[in-house]
Amino acid sequence: MLRTRTVWYSLAILLGSFTGCSCESEKATLVNPEAVHQSYSVSHDAGTKKTTVNARFRFGGPTGTNLELDGLAKVVHSSCELKRGNLFGVHYAGNCDGFQADHEFTYTDTAGKIYKNAIHLASVDFPADMPAEVSRSKPFVLSFVGDAIAEGDRVDISITQMAQPQAITKTNSGSQVGSKQVSVTEGEMQSFAEGEATIVLTRQQNKSLQAGTTRGGGITASYATAQRKVAIVK
Repeated sequence: MLRTRTVWYSLAILLGSFTGCSCESEKATLVNPEAVHQSYSVSHDAGTKKTTVNARFRFGGPTGTNLELDGLAKVVHSSCELKRGNLFGVHYAGNCDGFQADHEFTYTDTAGKIYKNAIHLASVDFPADMPAEVSRSKPFVLSFVGDAIAEGDRVDISITQMAQPQAITKTNSGSQVGSKQVSVTEGEMQSFAEGEATIVLTRQQNKSLQAGTTRGGGITASYATAQRKVAIVK
């Protein structure tokens, strides 16, 4: 057990050194509540039918010391129970069964001030006429089901072939606001051999806080489809 803890602690320090984020934690009552950075995330995996939510608070900014909410400070989510975790510093996480589209985090600081931040988790899916075969000799263009891409959002398509591990991701990002298509170039398709592959679509959303301190923060959402098998053909 001690060795396991030591390994996780070393990993946390290593991650912090790469990202520039502190893995240290301290009590929220020891800092100025007006200098707290809020970070929220929501994700859904259609393969496991699980929704995961996370809240993290840092002193001073996005790389500052993690804060453990004490005193009057607390955070609640509209659907999922949040529990204290300590991976790479104190944070608060929860899981819900099924798809939850609307999410709201309510954070009360150590002075009793309340901040509410919400996000709508938009889904993405494969079309009903999704082909069973995909050619490796031409571009693959897929029209997805769901809302068109909005400002600050993107939809990724990832094709994986386990026989010769080769993952390709094509990002359809903010420059294509209004689009409902993702694509993989002919050159990328030629990386695959003929045979079975899997495709996953992921929608990523990045939003500003509706209520925060001068130190800012953000709220993100991610929706991943279940894997779809296809045959790569000539």
